[in-house]
Amino acid sequence: MPRRTRALAGFDPSFVVVDHGRPDAHELKHTVDAVGNELLLYRDTVSRRQRARDRASVLGSRVVSALPRRLSAGLARTVARRQSLGRRPGADLHARPLTPAEARGCGTAVVADHAVEEAARRNQVLTALRDAGVRATVMPAGAGKPAAVVVRRVDRARAAAALADGLDRTWRVVPLDTRTARPRGLTASRLARAVAARDGFRVFRAAPGPAGALLGAEVGVDVETWPQVPSTPTGPGELPSETEGTLVAPRRQAWTTQLTPAQWREAAVRGSVEVGPLPHLFDAAVPVDVVYTWVDGEDPVWNAGRLAALGVPADQRHTAEATHASRFRSQDELRYSLRSLETFAPWVRRVHIVTAGQVPDWLDTGHPRVRVVDHRDIFTDPGVLPVFNSHAIESQLHHVPGLAEQYLYLNDDVFFGRPVTPSLFFHSNGLAKFFTSSALMDARGHRADDSPVTSAAKNNRALVDEVFGRRVTHLFQHTPHPQLRSVLHQMEAAHPDQFARVAASTFRHPDDLSISSALHHYYAYALGRAVPGRLAYLYLDLAHPRAAARLRRMLRRRELDVFCLNDSPAVGEDGRAELLGDFLARYYPVPSTFELPVSGGSPLEHPLTTARVA
Repeated sequence: MPRRTRALAGFDPSFVVVDHGRPDAHELKHTVDAVGNELLLYRDTVSRRQRARDRASVLGSRVVSALPRRLSAGLARTVARRQSLGRRPGADLHARPLTPAEARGCGTAVVADHAVEEAARRNQVLTALRDAGVRATVMPAGAGKPAAVVVRRVDRARAAAALADGLDRTWRVVPLDTRTARPRGLTASRLARAVAARDGFRVFRAAPGPAGALLGAEVGVDVETWPQVPSTPTGPGELPSETEGTLVAPRRQAWTTQLTPAQWREAAVRGSVEVGPLPHLFDAAVPVDVVYTWVDGEDPVWNAGRLAALGVPADQRHTAEATHASRFRSQDELRYSLRSLETFAPWVRRVHIVTAGQVPDWLDTGHPRVRVVDHRDIFTDPGVLPVFNSHAIESQLHHVPGLAEQYLYLNDDVFFGRPVTPSLFFHSNGLAKFFTSSALMDARGHRADDSPVTSAAKNNRALVDEVFGRRVTHLFQHTPHPQLRSVLHQMEAAHPDQFARVAASTFRHPDDLSISSALHHYYAYALGRAVPGRLAYLYLDLAHPRAAARLRRMLRRRELDVFCLNDSPAVGEDGRAELLGDFLARYYPVPSTFELPVSGGSPLEHPLTTARVA
């Protein structure tokens, strides 16, 4: 059996294995001592069941490591997809289309702010417990962990009865930390079974979310049952290791793993555990902005300027403009990307939309959290305008007036797929994250057939070679790009000629740099200002023969943090409208507050009971 100790000497650090797939692995270390005994070291008291679970995790890891590489890799991917409820905020493994009966039972109000809805339901649970005389309190959220209602294990049967009596039959229950159990109706017998052999359970009420998905688990309430420390016999002159009656957390917590009797009494009266007014060190609490680059490809003035810059004779521009319009007709991607942002990333402080003097006709420019920024307001030398090159525009984004130090740069073909937190993109100590692709850069030098993206990647590599004496190989995923404004200013001060040359590049050129979407990440990492991150992500080319099937899966499972839908010119106009327009309207049917109100229209563009792509 594993042993817990407060100090250990003589073990070989080379044997240390940290992280069993949990973000809180800093609280647990798996190591061996000098004579080969395996040890699990904890920073604080944990329950016997937690230690047994950790030991099982170690044994399971040992079994997996002995499997053939391809089999173990596939198993790891499967486990990663089937995350436990409660392990990660926002991970709803049971999202599915609402049945007509469920839609009638939970009404038509669509959940837009998950945090507000979760708090309201947590208060309902607390009220039901207190009305039945069951003492309970709330362990606040922190360090990426959701808040939880805490009851004593000796009261779990009474708590189950209280919730079964105090909450109506539209609520569901599922045990915590299980990969197989499905939500069940909230009855006294089912609650009793859920708490009998588990450290807790989650209760939730069916609620319609975007496209009619069942969002109950996302706005559910975790109820944990904490055991009490019994009286501990001690030798002469020794003190007990823990106060008798202390409650011990059955799972990892952000703030504390135990509550003394005095702390418990105070917390039960207050309604929450006292953790102080300051945010957790690991919570990213600084303001985060979002910057979009957007162009209206159907604007005749913009298109005429583009064709003139290309040198198209005036008498041929009508034909060229018609061809251009057929390829770049908008499906309102920006509208839906903003809907995804407001629904799943409501913590964003302000949204800056950078355009060539264009404004979407549906955008509420009077919204306090939205600013439309003209290219003339951010280019160091406005004389180089107009430009029709995303590399040039990206090179100037850090000049946006009033921009936060930490911001996300997005194209309008990038969408948030489920609730995310700032910690997915930034560390609380100011470090940014970046998301590398599995694709590697071409190791050869410049070639005549290189695409503009490939040429820019090779130029980025050459600059990193020169400045830092290190070679980069990986490309980056097409996600929200976490940016540090101060790093970009530092880069521009160190390389003014390169920035000026890219900014003056009217169209994409083989000498361009991709500054915001790639070079920033390399540079910030080399400076110690950024680190690799991970997220659940998909890049989908709509020209792929299985694109429609993938879109149906995305609607059904809702398992991605972010995704990019590539607007491929290989897809015909009708097919593109079918794949992209219908999918976006069904995934994000609820207008955001960034949109001008539509008089006489329904707030839902598609019925809640429908969740499919034609």
